[in-house]
Amino acid sequence: MHALDCITCARPAEDQKKMVKRQLFFTATILAVCIAFALGILLGWSLSTSKLSEATKILKNTELNTESFLLEQELVKTLGPQGCDLARQRVNELGDQLYHLGNLLSTNSARHDLGVNYDILKRQYHLLQIRTYTLNFRLTENCNSSSPVILFYYTQHSKESSEQGKILDELVNKHGAQVYALEFNYSQDLRFLEEYYNISRAPALVLNYEMIFQTVATKEALENAIAAQKNVSTSQTPTPVQPELTHTD
Repeated sequence: MHALDCITCARPAEDQKKMVKRQLFFTATILAVCIAFALGILLGWSLSTSKLSEATKILKNTELNTESFLLEQELVKTLGPQGCDLARQRVNELGDQLYHLGNLLSTNSARHDLGVNYDILKRQYHLLQIRTYTLNFRLTENCNSSSPVILFYYTQHSKESSEQGKILDELVNKHGAQVYALEFNYSQDLRFLEEYYNISRAPALVLNYEMIFQTVATKEALENAIAAQKNVSTSQTPTPVQPELTHTD
């Protein structure tokens, strides 16, 4: 049987799978919020350096933007395309803030500058990335967002991870991909997503919440996968039924 025919025949199973996925991302969002809140309390006990103050400011702005995103999602159903435009803008803002925070945490002096707060900040940064990743899933479902979403697990001082990162930079520039980079096996409270996707090594990728690469994925392989998923999505879109015209004499 043709692959597309199998997809069509398994539509009820796919619907059930999507329901399970929605429940997972809702649970992941709640878990990430709770842990990030607890880490924020610990972090608030010590604000000693300018870089720490800058990092906490970015984190607070990111948290406020995620709350705004959740409220805006409630408006998507009533505002239609206008609501989706607002949601896309919010996700882009979240991505920019997380990018700046990631750069701050990845400097050679970050661990020294931030001291004992470095680990807490990095864990909270990863959790906010996971939260934004799950919010982006809502955007994909509610607004038919076509931008590729990639979850990237990496390890420090790894040639393969560095190579994969450069490939992903090309996808960001060419396809507007949203990339969420998490350090593999960094902390126990971050493993729930690794366990869900059965990530056992790094580098590893999850493309559009479904397709998993447990090795370095070439640019060509990723572009082919993105194109294939778009074709499947298009084939599953129901064709509008034209009303029959009746003529009266």
